[in-house]
Amino acid sequence: MSQLLALPVPFADAALSHAWPADDDDLVSLDSILEPGPVARALDGLLRRWGPGDRRAAASLWTQGYFGRLLRPVIAYGLVHDIWFSMTLPDVQVGLSDMATPVRFVLKRAAPASLSMHLHAIVEDNVRPLIARMAKVTDTSERVHWSNASYAFCRACSQVRDLWQLGAMSGDVARGSTRCRR
Repeated sequence: MSQLLALPVPFADAALSHAWPADDDDLVSLDSILEPGPVARALDGLLRRWGPGDRRAAASLWTQGYFGRLLRPVIAYGLVHDIWFSMTLPDVQVGLSDMATPVRFVLKRAAPASLSMHLHAIVEDNVRPLIARMAKVTDTSERVHWSNASYAFCRACSQVRDLWQLGAMSGDVARGSTRCRR
């Protein structure tokens, strides 16, 4: 398989941020960019692009962009196609923007497990350790990053639930998404 299956319309943008690696990809491990130097470069890039401001606000923008680009499609692939990915920080490969922020992801398939185990792994293998490291490196509160992650997580669940309620996809696939409310 050379590309991922298509996702329904609210997730059509996922093709832009999730892909199989190509020979010419310039990818780095997510783990490698969660260090003071790479994070500082990314915050500098965000501040250059969006104007001078508070570095804490830039750190929030970083995680907001990261979780929006990663979690929404990952949850959608899982709930819509039953395609789940390994979410450990070293397993997530990223392509960086000109601001040094993650904009593209290449992920490994995860071993089969229950829906609850896959969702648990997203939080415990990716969200929790990323938030802890970003808060430490940027001297920000974990709460702001949890808010960004929660928004992306629940937005994905809500969008899948809406598709299911509209009859746009099989109820068997989306049933697990109804637990996350707006």
